Amino acid sequence: MTNPYRWQHDHPQHAVPRQVALEDLHGHVRRGLAIRLVGGRGMGKSVLLRQLESRLGGDPGTRVVRVPSPPADATLVGLVHDLADRLGLAPLPRDTLGAFMDAVAASGTDRLVILLDEADQYVQLDPTGHVARAWFNQLEAMRKERQDRLAIVVAGGLGLLHLSHVLGSGLVSRAESVLLSPFDLDDLSILAEPLAERGGHALDREVLHTLAALSGGNPALATFALEHLWAEPAGEPPAPPVRRDAVGKPRLLGARRARRHPQPPAAFNEGPAKWHLEGATLPLQNPFPA
Repeated sequence: MTNPYRWQHDHPQHAVPRQVALEDLHGHVRRGLAIRLVGGRGMGKSVLLRQLESRLGGDPGTRVVRVPSPPADATLVGLVHDLADRLGLAPLPRDTLGAFMDAVAASGTDRLVILLDEADQYVQLDPTGHVARAWFNQLEAMRKERQDRLAIVVAGGLGLLHLSHVLGSGLVSRAESVLLSPFDLDDLSILAEPLAERGGHALDREVLHTLAALSGGNPALATFALEHLWAEPAGEPPAPPVRRDAVGKPRLLGARRARRHPQPPAAFNEGPAKWHLEGATLPLQNPFPA
């Protein structure tokens, strides 16, 4: 059986359902709103956007265009063409967002949903932020003009704060917020189900607590840990070294030190662990208070 855990992929073989966040997003989209999906690196924003795309596929008259990142042609014209190409529209008569929306309506679409991932990358398109500001302002103006026919979801982390507070994006600052929270023990238990099935029993609660402590509930970090655990050979773990004290009583080598100063596995000094160490995991408080 192949390892189902790939922390660097946003197409997980085993995804944890985030029903509350998905229902919130779906409800806002059906009302034609702008929504900001707030989450730090590795919090599962891209996975949730894919789940939302699949969910919206069952809504009659609705088309969804998911944009994983800005196109190579990082201009306003390039951004419009990217949307049109993703929907397979014929060449537009004008290189404008309005012409794009007219073409969408002509295709028989009642509602268009634009899912913009990696908002942090948009603020880096040019040093002044002009392209990002103009693009998101155009999207907001079009959403207001085409009420109930256009909904926009923007996913990101610190880039959303920059768009809102530095570049003054009305779309982001007034959007409804959906905050991705860290995984709790129940979520981690679901994430660990393939590993538990391979071992023939559910993971011990102490193991889940350790996983939660080391990952901070960050899905990518937790997946990184499970990926390494899966790679470990099956069977009982080796017995810890034993030494005897002055009267010959057996004692686990380093047991007292381990209790006083627990250390994460060496593997956690690599890969995505630096996100947690640099404080880049999602804060528990919403940076966009109502």
